[in-house]
Amino acid sequence: MTAFQSLGLSPQQLEIAPLAFGEWLPDMPYVNNPGGLEALNVIPSEECYVPFKELVLTTGATLAKACNGAIEVFGQDGSPYLYAASVDGIFKRVSASMVSLYTPTITLYDKYNWQFIQFGSSLVALHPQQSPVVADVGGSLSFSPLAGSPPIAYCGARVGNFLVLGNLDNEADPAGTRWPSRIRWSGFDNITSPWTTNPATQADFNDMPNESGAVMAITGREYGTIFQERGISRMTYAGLPTVFDIETVEESRGAISTGAVVDIGIFVFFIAEDGFHVWNGTNTTPLGDNKVNRYFFNQLNYTSRSKIVSAVDYFNKCVVWAYPTGSSTTPTELIIYSYKENRFSRSDKAMEWLISGYTFDTSIDELTGNIDTGYPVSFDSDIYLGRRPYLAGFDNAHAFGFFNGANRAAVLDTAEYSGVGGNRSFVNCSRPVIDLDSPVATVQIAARDQLRGEALVFGTATAQEITGEVPILGDARYMRFRTAIPAGSNWSRAQGLEIWRKTTGRR
Repeated sequence: MTAFQSLGLSPQQLEIAPLAFGEWLPDMPYVNNPGGLEALNVIPSEECYVPFKELVLTTGATLAKACNGAIEVFGQDGSPYLYAASVDGIFKRVSASMVSLYTPTITLYDKYNWQFIQFGSSLVALHPQQSPVVADVGGSLSFSPLAGSPPIAYCGARVGNFLVLGNLDNEADPAGTRWPSRIRWSGFDNITSPWTTNPATQADFNDMPNESGAVMAITGREYGTIFQERGISRMTYAGLPTVFDIETVEESRGAISTGAVVDIGIFVFFIAEDGFHVWNGTNTTPLGDNKVNRYFFNQLNYTSRSKIVSAVDYFNKCVVWAYPTGSSTTPTELIIYSYKENRFSRSDKAMEWLISGYTFDTSIDELTGNIDTGYPVSFDSDIYLGRRPYLAGFDNAHAFGFFNGANRAAVLDTAEYSGVGGNRSFVNCSRPVIDLDSPVATVQIAARDQLRGEALVFGTATAQEITGEVPILGDARYMRFRTAIPAGSNWSRAQGLEIWRKTTGRR
């Protein structure tokens, strides 16, 4: 029986109207909002949404304590290597297990994060409580103190041929001082030479504007960008005697935490006190105004903003921030920004850390179960070679994985629909425009007649029938439609809904 037959109506009595799953705009008012109020576990794509995948855990990549830093880097042999850190120290994934490469000599506090920086064949690890340590990328030797007496640093980056550190402690000039607004850089192409000012090596320091606050993050490559709490500066190599020309190019706007900053080439995406922005090397462009800024700050546990982490999902062309909500001190939600579509979405996946990851090569020793019947894909397939780019990270059980699993449970809203000419409409059927393998979606209606005094409440979810139609009933002036797709469902694009409607009058 079709939806029409079950309601005693024929399709000819109603007209079909398409409704798109619009842009996620939780900051906009309910009425005349051109987008939707929910876009959960999806990623914006061209005129549609695509699924946000589940995290697939990697064998032998779990830490005993919460992950406070991680990176995946390529060695000289072209293989990816995973390094991760916690209050227990630094670990490297070796033959499907996490091997300790460094144990701190002091007690580290969980509120602080590690930062890893690759400089050629060296991997430097920073922590706000201790001096930097270093190891060879992919090597079997443990991390050891970085030579040259560098200061303790909260953040850093490689800028051209220099390692630049910021927000310093145990500074050399004057000795042993704490200097949040100072940056200091290594010798030219030599991170182990003495870090004291020396024209022969070009090692030096610069004091950033005190009124701009502490240095929160530094991004690098050919030129550097310095994010303070309330300012952005650009550093360009100039040679002796100044070494770097440093110019403050943005005042009053900076980064709310180190992990709120992530770069893709010349573009740097960051969260400031006034919301989401992108820096293009010259100026900033707001991204979240009238979209998600208010939603984000209403959800954020601001006192734990140091736990915000971010990474680039190159496969899906988006940037992802994990952040703590409510009273949580660890990230419980993801904000997703598609830099291709200039649109946002979100996920309710709790993660301790995020990285831009590359899948590992899979050896026969890492396969479990029956290799004759348990692996339908041929072992000659490229999927076992790894090195594919996926968003990755550690979940709240300290386990590492890649976001390349089954589809997570998704929820999408349409904009609030009003009948033709502002009249009431009667709706008795809908059909999700989603390329599902089987009709498993559900649809809900939030219906109301007045703009004031009536809460926006969604009714009972109704399941799809075998025809793909959903028999729903609504008779109101304003209606919003919510579609839910169960976890594990096989689909690739969600565009919107078709509704069967009829104008019923003004009252």
